[in-house]
Amino acid sequence: MSYENEPYKRLANEVVLQAVKDYRSVLRKLRWSKEQEKAWNQMKQIETFFKSKYYGMLTELNSENLMKKLKEECTDECKGISDAGEKHRQQNKHKA
Repeated sequence: MSYENEPYKRLANEVVLQAVKDYRSVLRKLRWSKEQEKAWNQMKQIETFFKSKYYGMLTELNSENLMKKLKEECTDECKGISDAGEKHRQQNKHKA
């Protein structure tokens, strides 16, 4: 890549990185938020971006694999939160 294209490549990476952050956030909202319908719509919009030609112009990352990994990450994280919450409830149950 030539030096002239470096700022554009950085910008492209930042666009994709922001989409990843937004997708993670929306996946968490789907599990924990009372605004699940809004989160569902946001998720669909981000998935549309990940599947778009524009995304393909910005990066060579496989969007299907990326979304799968992010969903797995959220599932693992949410399980950890659930497990910690259950442990906390059990400890407080014994104190009562």
